[in-house]
Amino acid sequence: MTRATRNRIAQETRFPAWQALIVIALSVFIPGAALGAAPSKTTLIELPSGTQITAEVAQTPARRTLGLMFREHLPPDRGMLLVFDSSDFHGIWMKNCRIPLDLIWMDRSGRVVHLEENAPPCEEIHCPSLYPARKALYVLELNAGMIRSEELRLGHKLDLGMEDGGSAP
Repeated sequence: MTRATRNRIAQETRFPAWQALIVIALSVFIPGAALGAAPSKTTLIELPSGTQITAEVAQTPARRTLGLMFREHLPPDRGMLLVFDSSDFHGIWMKNCRIPLDLIWMDRSGRVVHLEENAPPCEEIHCPSLYPARKALYVLELNAGMIRSEELRLGHKLDLGMEDGGSAP
């Protein structure tokens, strides 16, 4: 494969090669990681309706990259909270995700800045990344249909179960 081809593929997927290597390493070296072994940290997130979601906290590059890949099922009261080091236009892709998801990007205070409903799984080589319209610090991944059923809107504030809306527990 030529360098130009590798660059084109990297641009199309918008997913750095080093992150793909992390996913592979997790799959091989951490037993159960590819099968969806839960991270040790969780937080209880309260949606504006009062619905509570127990979310796995993914705050390292490796854990964020793995996300909900390879999961066959996600209970309705569960999700994953991706915590980034700084606010930015953090892209999410559905590579090797086996279930459709709703994605909620939030700022430092937990205020919704972007919503993506029913992001479909992607088993292809080239999977598009989904980006928010505004910078975000957090992304909450939930079962598809939750945004609609909970009537979530831009500007709604979610209680992320964190003391000051800052770093994860």
